Amino acid sequence: MPFKPGHSGNPAGRSRGSRNKRTVATEKLLGPNGEEFAQLAIELAKMGHPVAVRLCLDWVWPRERWPAFRLPPVRTAKDRLDAMNLLLQGVADGELTPAQAAKLSEEVRAALGGGQAGIERRTKRPEALVADRRG
Repeated sequence: MPFKPGHSGNPAGRSRGSRNKRTVATEKLLGPNGEEFAQLAIELAKMGHPVAVRLCLDWVWPRERWPAFRLPPVRTAKDRLDAMNLLLQGVADGELTPAQAAKLSEEVRAALGGGQAGIERRTKRPEALVADRRG
């Protein structure tokens, strides 16, 4: 029976205490030695072992964090330009990664609508705009 649009197959959500299959499999694989392996990886990372460093960072560091970077409200085209300049300055100052700035810039661009479609509409000749409206 297919789900109706807008209705969850499990309205109660995931049950409390349920665990990810990957976590359960990892715990079974490592067994009681899991803590020792984690400590060994940390020690190797401290000694500069690149794979261990990467492994530790993947465990601890979230893949994608939303930056605590405040942008002003974007109501006009000048506000949009000011916000984009703030994003560039944030990257230059090290407050934002380029990827974070790119995500935030998408929101700034979307704030006033337009985007590529708006540019195309503004650069069309008047005759083409009239023809579009007719038909």
